[in-house]
Amino acid sequence: MDNVSLRKAVELRDSLLAELRQNRTFQAYQYAQAVIAALGAPETPQPPSQQQPNIEKTNSRQSFKPGTQAETILMASAAYIRQKNARAPSGEILKALTEQRIAVGGQNPSATVSSYLSHSALFDNIRGQGYGLVEWQSKTETPNSGALFGAPKANGAAAPLSA
Repeated sequence: MDNVSLRKAVELRDSLLAELRQNRTFQAYQYAQAVIAALGAPETPQPPSQQQPNIEKTNSRQSFKPGTQAETILMASAAYIRQKNARAPSGEILKALTEQRIAVGGQNPSATVSSYLSHSALFDNIRGQGYGLVEWQSKTETPNSGALFGAPKANGAAAPLSA
């Protein structure tokens, strides 16, 4: 990784960590870690922010190589989508990358971001909704329907008489 990319990655990491430290849940996590360490517990697992993404080897989509521009773009994109907690189109992700001073090359930078994300095993794309994280697929989604399937049509009471 060249010096500019390394510096930008370090700045991104530091700004994300500073933001995490303001989060009450993260503060509680740090407190729990300190208590566990003080009680002499064995080695603790890595925090989720330091764990590597779980990518199946059988996935035909490419993964990134550490230390590359692709890694910088993919990790920053994943962090943005996680922080937003919603899908985002490539143009919005490009804007977020640009605000973080991450250079994206190509004649059409939005298409370049789209290509990186489409070829990564970390992301999926739903047309009209944008890119999301594959890890979100494990969460069950409620269908967008007004009908409740399997629910009784009435509560068992007699129907009102019509006049």
